[in-house]
Amino acid sequence: MRLIDVSNDQEIHDLANCINNLAPKLGKESILKLLLSHFAEREKIPTPKNSPKTSRPKIICMKDVQPRPVAWLWQDRFPLGRISLLVGQPGLGKSFLTCDMASRVSTGTPWPDGTTCPKGNVLLITAEDHPEDTIRPRLDAHRADNSRIHLLSGVLIKMSGQASEKEYETVFSLADILSLETALAEIQDVKLVIIDPIGSFLGGRTDAHRDNEVREILTPLSQLAERNGVSVVMVAHRRKGGNGTADESALGSRAFTGVARAVWHLSKDPDDPERRLFLSGKNNLAKQPDGLAFRIQSEPAYIHWEPESVSMT
Repeated sequence: MRLIDVSNDQEIHDLANCINNLAPKLGKESILKLLLSHFAEREKIPTPKNSPKTSRPKIICMKDVQPRPVAWLWQDRFPLGRISLLVGQPGLGKSFLTCDMASRVSTGTPWPDGTTCPKGNVLLITAEDHPEDTIRPRLDAHRADNSRIHLLSGVLIKMSGQASEKEYETVFSLADILSLETALAEIQDVKLVIIDPIGSFLGGRTDAHRDNEVREILTPLSQLAERNGVSVVMVAHRRKGGNGTADESALGSRAFTGVARAVWHLSKDPDDPERRLFLSGKNNLAKQPDGLAFRIQSEPAYIHWEPESVSMT
């Protein structure tokens, strides 16, 4: 056992406040797992190969499992409580598409195929678009309720052992899953989290091309999505060249498509360079739906969806 002196640790006091905020929403077991993960990373506690330990299998009898239907943010396309992946080459309009999705969720506007869209809050985590000259104008063009859309722009940290109470801002990464959990608890009623692009938020110690390292980051994110009933949409670029299926074209490890329960691809129509095709890839939770098509029009630019579905995949 290793004892850690936390009597003068400002971080501990910050975590205590965080736990008080999360306690009504999360169970003790979930909070304990988050804390153990946090301190294991912070203290770099070694695990000797010969250290004594006991273990036993955790077995669930399927008779005790209560079946329930899949909950959907966008019927048969983007599930609630799960991770989905949107893949496309740079410059095709992935961020326009996610702005359209965020706007519809913020107002409860039906989806382009006419299915119901649940109204709720949205959390954006983005590294490439500026909030003032890009994100807000696009949301306005898509008639969003901006009071329901929030941007996680960083993490504020108080340095322990300093006389001043000044906070320092650092970049957010998914290695800090506790900050994301706290953000969801503070905002409340979040239906959609958009991470654009996913590769920018893995943390400096994660190799995006190593399956085990990517899964180590995405597994807690998947658990967070299920706990909060939120649809997490990861945006990924497409690798240049290469063979195989469309799902295998996602840049980085195959763990991205492996963990995602639904994968969607944004492509340029080979016969019409201004037309975008929104096509289904992997879908573990529903039959494969038809694709859709749209164009980016007007100024300020917004997405104009075509009424007819697209059958190509």
